[in-house]
Amino acid sequence: MLDPHDYITFTEDYPKYFGPDFDIEIVLVIELLAELLRDGVLTPSVPIGRTITYHDPCRLNKRKGIWKEPREILRAIPGLAFHDVDRVTQWSYCSGGGGGLPIEKPDLTAAISKGRVAKAAALDVDTLVSACPWSERPLSEAGTAQSIDDRADRREPHDSGDHRCGTGQGVDGPRGRGCRRHPAAVDR
Repeated sequence: MLDPHDYITFTEDYPKYFGPDFDIEIVLVIELLAELLRDGVLTPSVPIGRTITYHDPCRLNKRKGIWKEPREILRAIPGLAFHDVDRVTQWSYCSGGGGGLPIEKPDLTAAISKGRVAKAAALDVDTLVSACPWSERPLSEAGTAQSIDDRADRREPHDSGDHRCGTGQGVDGPRGRGCRRHPAAVDR
């Protein structure tokens, strides 16, 4: 599963709705990639010449407590300088992109996103990475205004890993030029 909102639906909402008949293992791509990196199955080898920070999606971080894994993935990429924000876990910054706020209060969304991007800019980064599709537009607009890479919020931690592993197709894609797989890794 890629989208944090779908992850909530499949791990919380559907089990309540369908009851015990909903017996499906749900795997979040970010958790899977972090596990494969820890186990030595994936080893990024092509450097990325960027300085980045990570924006935590509210659904993953505040609701599910998933904040370490995206950072593990990003820190594993050679040549990538990762600068973390001063607020992680329950106190992470908001993008202003969720809860219908961009539709109901676009000016407030713009102000919140501008503040979030300013926090990133203060870290002297050129890219802001997030796994939240709702944050994409407001952070992109604010980032363009502050010279933070306007592709930033379109890049998700798993995108960076796919690119550096040379697959562009995720973990199950063919081996590419930039990723060394551990000899014990099982091809799928």
